[in-house]
Amino acid sequence: MHVAPELLRKESYTCKLDSWALGVVMFTTIGGYPPFYDGNNQGIFKKILKGEFEYDPQYWGHVSQDCKDMISGLLTMDVDKRWSTQQCCDCQWMKDDPVQLRRTSMMVNVKKLREFNAKRKFKGVVHALQFAKRHLSFDHQEASAPHRESILMMQKEKPSGEEETLRRSHRDSILDRPNDLKKLQEELEAAGADL
Repeated sequence: MHVAPELLRKESYTCKLDSWALGVVMFTTIGGYPPFYDGNNQGIFKKILKGEFEYDPQYWGHVSQDCKDMISGLLTMDVDKRWSTQQCCDCQWMKDDPVQLRRTSMMVNVKKLREFNAKRKFKGVVHALQFAKRHLSFDHQEASAPHRESILMMQKEKPSGEEETLRRSHRDSILDRPNDLKKLQEELEAAGADL
């Protein structure tokens, strides 16, 4: 989540909002995990408003202090003290020898980033299926109020055999996913994703 704390506090904002977003992107890309993470948006927003993050030595131990200083400067809560793009360009890390930077192994970080993305995608699939089940239910007892009327009307219309077969097939393909989810979870766990 790239949202800056001033937006969450509903304060005015400047181009330093982009500096915050750059800091989040850099932290996530280099570290392999986001600086502010929780199981839901509410938790993420609380962490952003506190502005507390840490550089886990397992993933940041080989990263230069200049790089960490730049990211910390970008993720500064006080907008007036947050780094500008000019300060980033003047940072020693930006001036370091690119050949030397390429020699630094980032494999642990890349693995962590892949795990994070796998979890994020898995959660997205679960949320989509939960949404589909909730909103595409053909059982009028389970349907939400806005959908109940249309479901009852569809049931009264008595579709042809072919239409009914297509409708059931479509519903079943959306709603009968536990085995697919279990298989996906097993594949992610086999790939090393910590679910």
